Amino acid sequence: MIFKKIYFEITSACNLSCPFCPPLKRESCFIGERDFGKVLDEIAGMTERVLLHVRGEPLLHPEFPSFIRMGQALGVSFEITTNGALLEGLEDVLLLPSLVQVNVSLHSLLANGLENQPRILQKIWDFARRAQQERPDLYINFRFWDMASAVDTPQNAILEQLERMYGFHLPNVNVKRKKSFQLSGRVSLHFDTEFQWPSMEDAVTGDAGFCYGLKNQIAILSNGVVTPCCLDAEGLICLGNAFHQPLAEILESPLALAIASNFDAYRLSEALCQRCSYIKRFSQKTLRTRLARKGREEVLAEV
Repeated sequence: MIFKKIYFEITSACNLSCPFCPPLKRESCFIGERDFGKVLDEIAGMTERVLLHVRGEPLLHPEFPSFIRMGQALGVSFEITTNGALLEGLEDVLLLPSLVQVNVSLHSLLANGLENQPRILQKIWDFARRAQQERPDLYINFRFWDMASAVDTPQNAILEQLERMYGFHLPNVNVKRKKSFQLSGRVSLHFDTEFQWPSMEDAVTGDAGFCYGLKNQIAILSNGVVTPCCLDAEGLICLGNAFHQPLAEILESPLALAIASNFDAYRLSEALCQRCSYIKRFSQKTLRTRLARKGREEVLAEV
C-alpha cells in the first residue's frame, strides 16, 4: 500500500504554548534513534512523503539533523511543519535534498508574542531567501491558520512584513475558494480557519462520513502508536505499536481493515471520528462525488 503521507511524530514536546493546541494527556517524549530507524526503514517505500509531526515541534528534537540524513540515505522525501522559533543553526539541514517542503506556522508566533520575535522572523526571512537561491525546488509555505471565518481580510504585523518584502498586496481571502497565494517561486502564503482537535469530550455529531485515514494517510506517534489519522493526537484509535510490531502487520489487522471499509461505505465506526468536526470539511464533497458516480440509492444503501 502506498500512502500520500505518513505522519511520523518525532517528539510530542513543543517550545511554545498555543491556544489552538490543547495540552496533551499522553506523556511527552522524544523518539530514540533506534526506533526512528526501525520505523523509517519500513515506511520508506510505503509513502510519497513523510511528515515529521503530529503534535510537537520537530526542530526541538536533538537528533533532527541525524534523522534527516538517515531519511536521505533511504531516498525519503520529508515535509516538516515548524513554528520557526528554533530554525537558527539548522538552515543547512533544512536545505538538504530530502526536504521537499517546509511549512512555517507564523500564526503560532503571533499567538505567543515572543520578545525575540523580530530576530526569529529575520532568521525565517533569511532562510527563505537563501532557499530560493540554493534550493529553488523547495516549497516554503508561510501559514496563517487562524482566520476567524472562511472569508476575511487578514492583517497583522508579520503579514505586513511579507507584503513589503515580496511586493505583494493581499486581497480578501476566501479559503473555500483559494487558500494559497504565491509570493515568489515556490514560496507561498497559506490561509485557513482554525480547526478543533477532536476529543472524546466533544459531542457526537453523527456516524455518517468519510475520512482519508488509512486511505491517503496514517500517523505514527512518538510513543510508537499507529493511528489512522493525523488528528488523533492522543492515539485513541490505536491500531498497534510500530516499535514492537511490523507496520504491514498493523495495517492488515482486523481493526484497521474494518475502519477503512467503513470509511469507504461512508460510515464512522470509531467514537473519536463521530466527534470530529474537521471531517465535515470534505465529507459532503466526497458524498456528492460518490453520488454522481454510483447513484443515490446505491450510496445511501451503504450508509
